[in-house]
Amino acid sequence: MSHEQICEEHVTRLENATSELERFYSLAPVAKCVIDDGDIVLSQRLAIEALDLAGRFPDDWNHGNAIHDGHVVLGRIALLDGNRELAIEHLYLAGETPGSPQLNSFGPNMTLARDLLQQGEWDSVYDYLEQCRAFWKLGRREIDLWQELISSRQIPDFGANINY
Repeated sequence: MSHEQICEEHVTRLENATSELERFYSLAPVAKCVIDDGDIVLSQRLAIEALDLAGRFPDDWNHGNAIHDGHVVLGRIALLDGNRELAIEHLYLAGETPGSPQLNSFGPNMTLARDLLQQGEWDSVYDYLEQCRAFWKLGRREIDLWQELISSRQIPDFGANINY
């Protein structure tokens, strides 16, 4: 399934949500999609709502996803607004997620980390990857490799972690 198809599926689910919980499951994925399409205002609104609902569903499997992805989106928006300090703050808040079945298996979305590396934020992204070790146990090898590249001032190829 293509990225566009996945986005379309999440948008449809969000539009058809009949409960707050159903809406919660699609907010962060749609926020990630619409920021890539350039709709910053909608992306920000959805990310904030996802973070708000994460507080209402602390025991739900999606709780960690909403925290991580909501902060990744808000950090990307901060960076687009020229506020690197706020973007780094959101990167660290994303790294404080308790994890989720998806994050624990496939790892974090690295778009904000990549964007910050492109602006020379080597130490911040290195530290964020240390945070990710707490939930991404299966990704220790990737984290080690990425940190090694970052230590030598190279931007890793994050592969599929740009799309998660």
